Amino acid sequence: MFRLQGYMDRASHQRLITLSLAVLDRAAYGSAQKQADTEEVRLALSVLWCLLQDRPALLDYWHKAKNVSGHPWESCREPYYKIAAACRKEGWLAPI
Repeated sequence: MFRLQGYMDRASHQRLITLSLAVLDRAAYGSAQKQADTEEVRLALSVLWCLLQDRPALLDYWHKAKNVSGHPWESCREPYYKIAAACRKEGWLAPI
């Protein structure tokens, strides 16, 4: 598997994380009514998969992005918050 750690500096990693979180945040807003498993979401999750240690939150986001229930409490918001918290826990800048 391609690992990002050896090829870029920390500032580049931070830019990738910021962009990935922005994509996931945007996709999570309508995820209760429509599927959010777009190519952008897949790319954002794969970038975070390489950089974060907390992978259950990423898997939870992916499962909820694929399944549309119509219930607002089953959207991708909660997994997004867990991903952002995992970023902060590992020392990356992420929205609160």
